[in-house]
Amino acid sequence: MNDDSLRWSRQIASEHRRLRRSLSCLSQFLVDPASVHRVDPLLSRLEQLAEIVADHMALEERGGYLEPVCERLPHAAETLEKCLDEHDVLQKDLAELIDSLHAGPSINSVHRLIFPGLLSWIAALEDHEHRETELLIEAFWTDYGVAD
Repeated sequence: MNDDSLRWSRQIASEHRRLRRSLSCLSQFLVDPASVHRVDPLLSRLEQLAEIVADHMALEERGGYLEPVCERLPHAAETLEKCLDEHDVLQKDLAELIDSLHAGPSINSVHRLIFPGLLSWIAALEDHEHRETELLIEAFWTDYGVAD
């Protein structure tokens, strides 16, 4: 692996760890919804997550680190395009959850309405990230054993 590839691999790994840490912090609120008595801490976590998600996805988009995947895996262009299209949807859905919290709902409403939406959003993000990771693995870290 050359220096550029190594640096690039480290950046990808670092970005994914940053996103996972943010989701892990958020999951503290979701493990025991009854322990959430105020909206502010949850709102703060979601706003931080929105920034991290935006940064993360910007690194993947046109000219980003998913572009070489398309070059190496032309057969995966449709899957990759679908993943890139999901970026806007995921960010919009997260923004709507944040807006819902800014509207000042009761804590009961947060538990009944927002938590299920948030759990669904996290599942969608994790599925999305899994598919992107599989593409990265296939493109860069799979040795098919083909001789030169």
